[in-house]
Amino acid sequence: MIRLVVMATVISMVFVSCDKNQMIEEQDLPQQARTFIATHFQGQTMIFSLKERDDLSLSYEVRLSDGFELDFDRKGEVTNIEGNGSKLPDSVLPVLMREYLTAKFPGNWVTDWDKERYGQKVELDNGIEMAFDSKGNFLRYED
Repeated sequence: MIRLVVMATVISMVFVSCDKNQMIEEQDLPQQARTFIATHFQGQTMIFSLKERDDLSLSYEVRLSDGFELDFDRKGEVTNIEGNGSKLPDSVLPVLMREYLTAKFPGNWVTDWDKERYGQKVELDNGIEMAFDSKGNFLRYED
């Protein structure tokens, strides 16, 4: 009997913890995510938006018409932007980061940006990856 209860509990936990992704409409995104897209990606249309559930976390993935892919946390704060080779809008980067990149890499642009637990990472069109603190101060080059 105890084995049966334990086995049933384990099976139910497996089914509950399975990833669940759901296509959603633009209006179902958190307001903060919709505002971010409207502010920084004007003129682009949303190709799809996906609500992702993974164990206890909730996030959103959005693909825009120009190929940009954006990830947002449950509150609608952006956590990742992939340009897929395209230049990210300058407005998505902190001022200190933009100033550093303009001074050190004047002919290059940011193609990917990630918000990390203790800072940010960017990748340039030439493949160079760098880490910055949460305010945009340069920390180091990444491998």
